[in-house]
Amino acid sequence: MSTDPKEITLDLPPQPATTENKAPIAGAKPSVELLKYGERGVAISSFEDLFRFAKAVTLSGMAPRGYEKPESVIIAVQMGAEVGLP
Repeated sequence: MSTDPKEITLDLPPQPATTENKAPIAGAKPSVELLKYGERGVAISSFEDLFRFAKAVTLSGMAPRGYEKPESVIIAVQMGAEVGLP
């Protein structure tokens, strides 16, 4: 991933396994599990989920000033959890 604001590239998950006609194979699981949603939005259940969420926040440009790196977002989420935020 490039950090140059003029050039942003995303690490996209691999496409599911396909047959020759490019239709998804029945029962094939994606190699990257999607984030789950709960009553209050994204349900983060692992560190990998948290990092993917933090990366999406920073790439979206919606993170507050000072939270330009996924690591900063992770620390903010942890600090919120420590004071009782869901």
